[in-house]
Amino acid sequence: MGCRPMNCSAEETENDHSPETLTKKLSDVCQLRRDIDELRTTISDRYAQDMGDNCVTQ
Repeated sequence: MGCRPMNCSAEETENDHSPETLTKKLSDVCQLRRDIDELRTTISDRYAQDMGDNCVTQ
């Protein structure tokens, strides 16, 4: 999932507010949001399929 420990050196902290760094972080957040939306859709579709498969027809 790309989880990393949050250790920051002094140099990393200074560069955190550069436009390039902020653009990269924004891009990462947008990609994460797309991934989460895709997972939600997959889970919802699977749930709906399971409910339909297990539904007792009358």
